[in-house]
Amino acid sequence: MKRWIFVAALGIVSTLASGAAQALTISSAAVGSGRGCIDQACTNQTLKWSSSSGTGTGSLTLAANVLTFSVNLPSSIFIPISGGNDNGVTQLAFTTTTYSGSATLNPLGGGFYSILSGSASISGTQTPTGAGSAGAFSAANALLSGSCTDSGASVSCGIVFGPSNDFDFAVNGQTRWFTHTVNMTAVPEPGTALLLASGLLGLAFAGSRRR
Repeated sequence: MKRWIFVAALGIVSTLASGAAQALTISSAAVGSGRGCIDQACTNQTLKWSSSSGTGTGSLTLAANVLTFSVNLPSSIFIPISGGNDNGVTQLAFTTTTYSGSATLNPLGGGFYSILSGSASISGTQTPTGAGSAGAFSAANALLSGSCTDSGASVSCGIVFGPSNDFDFAVNGQTRWFTHTVNMTAVPEPGTALLLASGLLGLAFAGSRRR
């Protein structure tokens, strides 16, 4: 009977320990805010985030205060801040955008973390409306900031992809730097949850045998 309890408890501990380092599946992801700028410091802004359609997919891992992620967003729309146009562009769409990177986290307690440093690669297609032409874009070293929350049942992050380094491309011939926040929530993969449930059932069975 004690052996059953030990085996079941060991299964739960092992599951939790490995779950902390396993990839969690993205259950939702969308752009929360964003802007396009005419300078790298983003003091002069020309575009702002308007909407994000579709549910993002991907995975993230939070282990040893390091966050790694890979997220895909179907579509994000930016519009001119003035409401008219930016060098003839009346709307700019990011489509099939992929974000991959890692960040070092600062634990604040209670499951809260701030992002200390990190970088990401970003790639996708930009499609302007009104002027210019569509084209692929790619950034290899976009700087990261933001925060994450680990509730135990899920991990939620608001990751800011900054305009520094190479996150820029030409919008109808004019260089624009971009910064935006991607809000994402991830949950354990079904297999991990099933292992945990099996461990709990093992403990329940051991308890009933003891009674």
